[in-house]
Amino acid sequence: MNIKDFKAGDKVYIVEKIHQNETVREDEVIKVGNKYITTKMNKLQFYLNNENDTFLTINRDWGEKELLFKKEQELKDYEEYKKLKSELYDKLRRLEKYSLNQLRKIKEIIEYANKV
Repeated sequence: MNIKDFKAGDKVYIVEKIHQNETVREDEVIKVGNKYITTKMNKLQFYLNNENDTFLTINRDWGEKELLFKKEQELKDYEEYKKLKSELYDKLRRLEKYSLNQLRKIKEIIEYANKV
């Protein structure tokens, strides 16, 4: 993702985190700068925190982080990512349920992913 992928008037999706709850709202880009995207509602500014991210992060040092997505599919992918991460974390906490061969395959997948 790149800041220059955005233009004024684009519809965007913002994930707002309040405690453990997340809500999604639509907003509109009103300004695209070199480092920040500014949205219409509340004139919020978002920046690219990591080049590998599929979202922008709100520019503030307090409160919960809000995330901005350019496309609805990117938002859906992020939601699936969180769900899978949570499911896998829960399953991997109970490793005694897995056989030695299953654990070897899990390790192989994880090691391969870390090399890529």
